[in-house]
Amino acid sequence: MSNQTDMQEIQLDIDDAKEIIAMSDALGRLEHNPDFDKVIYEGYIKEEAVRLVGLKAAPEMGSEDQQRMILKDIDGIGALQQYFRRVHIFAHQARMSIESAENALDEIAEEGTA
Repeated sequence: MSNQTDMQEIQLDIDDAKEIIAMSDALGRLEHNPDFDKVIYEGYIKEEAVRLVGLKAAPEMGSEDQQRMILKDIDGIGALQQYFRRVHIFAHQARMSIESAENALDEIAEEGTA
């Protein structure tokens, strides 16, 4: 492969990484929004989880279908939390990838001038 092609591929990787970081930055802004905090973190992740755990133990919710529905809802809360974590983890990895890619671009540029 030519240095030009290598540089183009590295630049595409950098651009992809920047999109991942932009998603994390957007989520970070949301997480600091009081309305998001109230609705998602307080209302859904905390209060809804507590409500569902209480329902799970309620005798009137003992049927297999009701228990399955409650577990599905609890799993949904966990899945959302995991998604938020993944967004931030992927952004951290993308930041490291950009640093590595920029170093590679510098090396290619130095080879081109040598």
